[in-house]
Amino acid sequence: MFLRLYGIRSLATLLWPVFLFSQTAIHDDQSVNFANYHTYSWAKAGPDRFWNDGLKAVVDRHLAAQGWQRVDSGADVHILGASRTFTQPEVLGQDRTIERADGAIVTLPPQVEFKGKVTLFIDVYDAQLTKVIWKGVCTETLSGNTSEDEKRLERAVGKLLKRFPPST
Repeated sequence: MFLRLYGIRSLATLLWPVFLFSQTAIHDDQSVNFANYHTYSWAKAGPDRFWNDGLKAVVDRHLAAQGWQRVDSGADVHILGASRTFTQPEVLGQDRTIERADGAIVTLPPQVEFKGKVTLFIDVYDAQLTKVIWKGVCTETLSGNTSEDEKRLERAVGKLLKRFPPST
């Protein structure tokens, strides 16, 4: 048990800078001229806990500000939003040394708390070619407070979309 917790603590200590802030990454097809695209629609997907109307509204507002128009049919591109959740260990405090009643000294490992994270994926498909022309990914830590988490996810998606569409 001690070795398992110590191993988690060591891993968390090494990786904490990576998971401290929300992260974003994009990939776009360099051969695509995004100036040719003006309309979009949301692709149909299965139920997703995080891709709700609030996140879609963030995307809609950003694209409208870029001159894009959401349509029900005949769109230039289809947008698909998806998410994946996972937990990350976080070490709270340091090792503690205590003395038992029999006088023996015992070192206790720190408490480990598992924080939830969510990764959001945004894929933009050319409607005619049915190929991905832009892909964005952002990861955010969840607090457990629903309204705070929604705001965090909206900020992360907004940050990601600052780089969409890519300059042509």
